[in-house]
Amino acid sequence: MPRFVIEVSQPSGALARRRIDEAIRKNGSHFASHAAWRLEKDRYTGTMIVEADNMSEITRIVPPSMRAHAHVYRLELAAAA
Repeated sequence: MPRFVIEVSQPSGALARRRIDEAIRKNGSHFASHAAWRLEKDRYTGTMIVEADNMSEITRIVPPSMRAHAHVYRLELAAAA
């Protein structure tokens, strides 16, 4: 099954923390509660590696309030030379 990295960035500050907290409390968001969050360059960024068959599965992982800020990257194994 293909593997992907999902990254969601939010500007730092009260609004970003509120979005993250709401996604966990109200929606029970798997992404918001299980992503590795870091504060870097005045932005909160959550990162998660997932296995999924298609982009619609990945989209459902990210809370609706964060989808506009999501970036998805497909991971590929490096071929041996």
